[in-house]
Amino acid sequence: MLLVWDGSGRAMAAFEEMLPLFRPAAFAHIEITMLVWPQRDTAMWADILEEQILSDDLHRAAAKVSADYAERLRAAVAPVAERVHVLIRDLEVVGAVKNGIVEFAADMVFFLIGSVAADSQIAIHLQEVLREVTVPVSVLHAPARVTSGGGAENAPG
Repeated sequence: MLLVWDGSGRAMAAFEEMLPLFRPAAFAHIEITMLVWPQRDTAMWADILEEQILSDDLHRAAAKVSADYAERLRAAVAPVAERVHVLIRDLEVVGAVKNGIVEFAADMVFFLIGSVAADSQIAIHLQEVLREVTVPVSVLHAPARVTSGGGAENAPG
């Protein structure tokens, strides 16, 4: 499986809640693809720009944040994969996903995305991937607001 995350905290929280549903080592190999450059309109890049203020260096900030994100993902998926590898790529989304599918013989692609507008850069890239790749693509799209309990937001229908 090729795994791509936009850096959204809500998407990661939803993913972490879903992971216990898989049996241990359900996946032979998970390839985490961190898409860093070029700059994108993602939660990860918002964190990179914040880190840049502290480090006063955009490249150092991007390296630190992407490494932190990669380690968080690796730790999350470790129980459900026999092997986990992280690859940081400086490519456009569609090219990186297509290359990853071929390079790692991926059976599927899994996207973790937060709440995005239909005309956002993330949504447009996801639509391009859905049109162009030849393996199943699964998307975990976290809502803008998560509630708990039995309120109206959680009612069926």
